[in-house]
Amino acid sequence: MEISINDYIYYSYYGICKVDDLKIMKLGDEEKEYFILSSLKNNQTIFLPKDNINNDKVKKILPKEEINYIIKLAKDVDINWPSKAKERNLYLIELLKKDDLSITIAILLKILFKQNNNETLSPNDLIIYGNIKKLLCECLSFSLKINEDEVIEYIINN
Repeated sequence: MEISINDYIYYSYYGICKVDDLKIMKLGDEEKEYFILSSLKNNQTIFLPKDNINNDKVKKILPKEEINYIIKLAKDVDINWPSKAKERNLYLIELLKKDDLSITIAILLKILFKQNNNETLSPNDLIIYGNIKKLLCECLSFSLKINEDEVIEYIINN
């Protein structure tokens, strides 16, 4: 993933953050590049090592047009839903580590479809659903300029 100054990202510990700067900082004998972030929740300054931006804790905030395109793609993504809860949990966790919002949305839609068809969801399915919902609602509400509680309906209807 590439991020630049003035981009917005989702950083799991801090929520939506603006990338304010990129600086080389020296800690001990080692010099490293750090993105300087400001959290929109509490205006806290955060130092994120540049080599940490590709972990599953950081997601780039996308523009509305790209989100709408991804929602359409996600509806055609086929999630191989393992029948055993433990296998499914590991499979979904691995999928969510990827920096691919269409997969995240596809998983959410699959879970919602199962709920709407009165299929039993395991406790782990519900935890994953809760985590995905929280992530998507926070990230997408920012880009779409809607309330967090409107995001799921927006995804379903678009």
